[in-house]
Amino acid sequence: MATNPTFQSAGGLDNTFKTVSVSGLSAPLHPGYVSGRFYPGLNSAQAAAVAGNTAVLIFTLFSVALPVAPAKIGLLVTAGGAGSTAKFGLWASGIGSKRPSGLMLPGSGSNTALDTSGAAALIGNVANITLTPGLPYWFGSMCTATAPTVISLGGNNLVYEALVGRAAFGAGAILGLSTPFTFGNDITALDLTNATFIDVGAAGSPIGYLQAP
Repeated sequence: MATNPTFQSAGGLDNTFKTVSVSGLSAPLHPGYVSGRFYPGLNSAQAAAVAGNTAVLIFTLFSVALPVAPAKIGLLVTAGGAGSTAKFGLWASGIGSKRPSGLMLPGSGSNTALDTSGAAALIGNVANITLTPGLPYWFGSMCTATAPTVISLGGNNLVYEALVGRAAFGAGAILGLSTPFTFGNDITALDLTNATFIDVGAAGSPIGYLQAP
């Protein structure tokens, strides 16, 4: 039986270790990925009609409950933005920093800006990567022009903050991390090993989705 050993906590009447995934679904509770269907990389309350980011690269956590080689990885766009395009992909989590680190994972994205101005759809890169349960990934995305409306983290949701923490006390939940990025640059060459991240407190941190093969 596949498990996700990312987090373990002692509990239960037998005081055994229980497996918990970043997505909120441990592998024994997941029935398996059905071909063609869309799955969020973070099991969290969503915000409806929240525009994606246009200024910086925003990251949300992403994980899988079972090994999967997605057909696509991307954004679920509910309404297009005039003239908008997007870039996105997955990064590994640094062992020491516990934040996005290194270069974009090969096969999870590309430097090609994808059109996000049209009708509702999964706007995604054709993936060439096998994702492993137990490994926390980071989904980073950025839009340009008039931002599209995408499925994002809800505004009063502590699921994400419980995993990444917050730098200071204040009103509202932490819903993402951001780092500067110029849209015209090559996102696949962006090395985040020594990057500085800022808490994102406003709703609008896009959730990464995969399409099952």
